[in-house]
Amino acid sequence: MGTIRINAFENHPPMVLSSTTSELPDHARFNVLAGKYNAFAAVLEGAADSVGSEQKFLLKLAETRESILKLEHEYEYYVGGLSHLQGVAVPRCFGIFTGSVGDNAVACLVLEYLETIPEEYNKRIQRKEKRERLISHINKIHDAGVVINHPEGCLRYVGPWDDPRIIDFSASYPHVCAFDPEINAEEGCHEIMTLSLNYQAISNGQF
Repeated sequence: MGTIRINAFENHPPMVLSSTTSELPDHARFNVLAGKYNAFAAVLEGAADSVGSEQKFLLKLAETRESILKLEHEYEYYVGGLSHLQGVAVPRCFGIFTGSVGDNAVACLVLEYLETIPEEYNKRIQRKEKRERLISHINKIHDAGVVINHPEGCLRYVGPWDDPRIIDFSASYPHVCAFDPEINAEEGCHEIMTLSLNYQAISNGQF
């Protein structure tokens, strides 16, 4: 599907916005494997030793001013309030790059890639465990002071059923969560209550 050079969009050197990008080699090139909307699975060519065995990445691209601002907003959450949850509740973030293609600005957010495996074996147990992990991740993110704010309460995540990671913080905002299921379960945080109900339904096999 082509090649993405994260540090040279059309040979225009980008501004590197984070020291976390030092984990990626100079002149990094990605061969795109598959994509949907603005997200792409890609393989890194000639990975440096510092990247270890990590060869596959998730790339999010932005090509308009509005979408670039959203991508930068999302990046700030990955390396800010959610930094301690990288590799736990959210994917690891390797940095954001900006550049230009012709007269148009572009940006690329580089995230950890996680294979999403369909639930096939013992679906009831898998759904129950996935629900518990997702709700645990949601609580961790709220404890970090962040509302996920996915549209219509549809949680976006990647990864296998036993190790999912929540993605997409482009519309997130700061939050002081007062929810405690043992104290105020009936009047707690709207997002936690909504998502918990959604994933209770999944665990009961309704989807």
